[in-house]
Amino acid sequence: MKLLLTTLLAAAVILMPACQSSLEKEINELHVASVKLGDEFAPKLEELVQRSNSINIQSRALTPEEMEFTSAVATLQDVFATWKEDMENVAGKAPDQARLEEEKALNEAIVNLANTAAQME
Repeated sequence: MKLLLTTLLAAAVILMPACQSSLEKEINELHVASVKLGDEFAPKLEELVQRSNSINIQSRALTPEEMEFTSAVATLQDVFATWKEDMENVAGKAPDQARLEEEKALNEAIVNLANTAAQME
């Protein structure tokens, strides 16, 4: 019985770092993928901002479509700025299940931002 307990304890100690390493790897992969998507999204957002600025400086009343576009671009800018802050904050956290969930949410958020921007182009 003592041998069985010792064996189980040893197995748990050996497998625990393997599970942690797998979790850390998944977190790192998600984080790197999110950063890459963010880097790809930034120039697209900048193009949309420039387009929005050129609409805003016209000396005429904006159409409803133009107002909707400029408002949507401003929202994208705000959400992207928040996403970048969240990415910086999550990077310093311990690699645990909670961080994995945050990384998944941040990855989903940047994918949604990129999809929204693509529809506006």
